[in-house]
Amino acid sequence: MPGQHFTHENIKITSLPDTNYIEAEFELIDFNPYEAEKGTTNIGVYKIIFEVMNENDKSFLRMHSFEPVK
Repeated sequence: MPGQHFTHENIKITSLPDTNYIEAEFELIDFNPYEAEKGTTNIGVYKIIFEVMNENDKSFLRMHSFEPVK
């Protein structure tokens, strides 16, 4: 989103048992870096699930899902 900056806090990374998926759970923080308007807003807890991929002799992560934690 133009003009928005995000960071995270309290990240937990877990390998999901018996799968090739990794879950990253964290607090999503929106922050304003401009001096006159500095401030942060905690948007809530979110999780991203990545699939560990192996193609062409290279390993990488592919995002599978991104959603809020209820």
